[in-house]
Amino acid sequence: MISPLVLVQTISAYIFFFDRHWEYTTKVLARDIAGDVSLLADLYEKNPKSFEFIKGIAGSQLGFSMKLLPFFRDFNIPLKIS
Repeated sequence: MISPLVLVQTISAYIFFFDRHWEYTTKVLARDIAGDVSLLADLYEKNPKSFEFIKGIAGSQLGFSMKLLPFFRDFNIPLKIS
């Protein structure tokens, strides 16, 4: 009689605690990474000549690797990826 109650309590604890915990943790981590990327983009927009400095900060403080990619303002241009 005791083992079914323990099983029900274990399952309900998993559903209500662990599921919400991982959902919250994922949301917080995603928000933090988005903020870090936004900060790096804003720093680059304000001073594009300091890319190497920003790249150094991203690598040493945030653990990111950065490189510049060409940016096409005209989105009607077909891009070929090979």
